[in-house]
Amino acid sequence: MNPAKKIATGVAALGLIFTLNTQAQSNDNGNAVAFNNAAKTEIRSYTPVIKTGGAGEAQTLSIKNSALVIHISGGQKDDRYTAEQYARMLQVMFRDPKRTEFPTDISVVYDEDGGDRHTFGSVYTNGYTYDKNGGAYQDGDGVLHPTQMVKLIPVITKIHAEKNGLITLNTTKPDESNQVVASNNLENN
Repeated sequence: MNPAKKIATGVAALGLIFTLNTQAQSNDNGNAVAFNNAAKTEIRSYTPVIKTGGAGEAQTLSIKNSALVIHISGGQKDDRYTAEQYARMLQVMFRDPKRTEFPTDISVVYDEDGGDRHTFGSVYTNGYTYDKNGGAYQDGDGVLHPTQMVKLIPVITKIHAEKNGLITLNTTKPDESNQVVASNNLENN
């Protein structure tokens, strides 16, 4: 083999190695991938967001990421806060271990209607609408005011944790502190 072919072959091999290394660190669907000898570990990277959008977008985000997502539609009738302000408060409250045994990072999609009506919303876990009474969505059971969502945080986070295989470890001895282990299990469900 002449020197030019050897150099070209070496450059091609280096290019292939560089390409495989880049693919091992990140792939197109946003998953972080690491190769450890022949073993592969895949961890989905999902960062909770607050953004404008509709209920369909919130449900899609919930399905796509196996996540807990809330949609808030803001009105102006007797409401103290805008939909965006409710979104920011709810995101903090759902993460608060004083409110729930299963603190959860949530995303919130909101829109400001501005009409003369109350603010309301829906809670989606893995794409399904949370239903406070166990009835059909058409009965209005899936539509909640943000203050109702706050009251239901322990129930909603527990349901989400059960659907995603999350756990909580509570000690029963009074001299030991409680330890909470909860994170979004975003593996393929």
